[in-house]
Amino acid sequence: MLQDGMLQGGMLQDGMLQGGMLQDGMLQDGMLQDGMLQGGMLQNGMLQGGILQGGMLQDVGDMIEINRGAFKHWALYIGHGKVIQLITPDGPSRVSFCSVSSFSGSVSCKGMITIETLKDVASRNTYKINNYLDNKYKPRPTDVIMGEVDKMKGRTIKYDVLGNNCEHFVTFLRYGQSESKQADDFMKDLLAGQLGLLGVLAVFAVSTAAAANTLSK
Repeated sequence: MLQDGMLQGGMLQDGMLQGGMLQDGMLQDGMLQDGMLQGGMLQNGMLQGGILQGGMLQDVGDMIEINRGAFKHWALYIGHGKVIQLITPDGPSRVSFCSVSSFSGSVSCKGMITIETLKDVASRNTYKINNYLDNKYKPRPTDVIMGEVDKMKGRTIKYDVLGNNCEHFVTFLRYGQSESKQADDFMKDLLAGQLGLLGVLAVFAVSTAAAANTLSK
């Protein structure tokens, strides 16, 4: 245990750092209280009353952007290491969740709203906090966000890769406004002629697979 001091350029394992600062190091299996962790990593522990810099400390209502390679999956942090997300099932179960209109040929799917740990949702993918609309909209109060979470968790709702996807879902929870930069950028590229039919099919395929990494665990 290191109390009322500073640990620089090192590692603190299985202990507690109180009233101080851990810089450029790693705190594992311990607790950092009333201090600051800079340029390092906090693993399997607790950071209380401080700031995590050069890493990630989520607040309730933060939008989490998860890099799936060909696309980005989005979830909303709700505290205690958990996130809420809108996903669609992959594999054979997709048949019961998607249908094709005989009139227009469009594909309509149902999405599942689930709560999982951020660790499980991210799996081996990298992720970051990205509240990119904070300069456009005012984030809603935490109690309002959590009220929406309580109402929506476990529900099955319409899923549309371009009109109501995982990004639309989390922006609605945070701001009360549904937007998706990813969908908007796709449509811009499509209208500009940079994407053909294969591009349309590809974006549908990867988006409906967004849940596979979570549901297959």
